[in-house]
Amino acid sequence: MKLGNTWILVADASRGRILRQRRDGAALERVFSSDFQNPGVSNGTARRQQQRKTGPYAAARRDRWQRHAHVEFARELAGTLDQATHQAALDHIVLVAPPALLGEIRTQMSTPARGRVCAELHKDYVRMTDRELTRRLRDVLYFAPRAAG
Repeated sequence: MKLGNTWILVADASRGRILRQRRDGAALERVFSSDFQNPGVSNGTARRQQQRKTGPYAAARRDRWQRHAHVEFARELAGTLDQATHQAALDHIVLVAPPALLGEIRTQMSTPARGRVCAELHKDYVRMTDRELTRRLRDVLYFAPRAAG
């Protein structure tokens, strides 16, 4: 049996990337040339400006701002997977992210895209190389649903 086109989203709170495996045992390859960046976390200048603000409600404002950035980042990642699902560019989805982000991505995904999710890993693998990810995810990808063919 042949493995369908599986997209693997690997993300943490600051960045993410999408890889794909086109067939059993193949190395993972990047779908997009650049990584996704969370502007709320990766923009150091804006973060430092927020941290300088003081007062009784500064921490609450900072928390709301960070939460909003977190949700928007998850929405961007989920939107990319939704669009690929709608265009039939993928058969299966594997989500790899820390638990809080994983839950937010799942919440932001459309029903058709959620139906393509075949595995979820509550791990922070975003700093691994593509080669290391291929090795680490081998078992998960091996047990992903197979397409007839």
